[in-house]
Amino acid sequence: MRYLIDTVTFLWLTNDENRVPVDARRALLRPGSAASLSVISVWEIASKCASGKLALDLPPRDFVRRGTIDLRLETLPLTAEAAYAGAELPPIHKDPFDRLLIGQAIVHGLTVVTPDAAFRRYGVSTLW
Repeated sequence: MRYLIDTVTFLWLTNDENRVPVDARRALLRPGSAASLSVISVWEIASKCASGKLALDLPPRDFVRRGTIDLRLETLPLTAEAAYAGAELPPIHKDPFDRLLIGQAIVHGLTVVTPDAAFRRYGVSTLW
């Protein structure tokens, strides 16, 4: 199974993993599973730190690097196809970061690990 880790899920996995359901954590560790963190999440984390909306124990670059290593995550780039897919979604979800993550999940056939029920309204497979 291939997973895309939502931004809030990444933050919880790195700071307080007990906020993520044990079944989701186990699924990420199963042999053959692969998980990615989108560059969109990297941008969201860095942007929120710069604006003072998010405080981390490390600079964003170091925090994300440590988290992706510890969680064995690949970094998923944003392709033009995924950007178009996110932009063309019906206006169910207003958050532009999440809309881009949904576009990536659709284009790449990924299951999103997220507590956000709005993702499912787009027909995206989710795990929570």
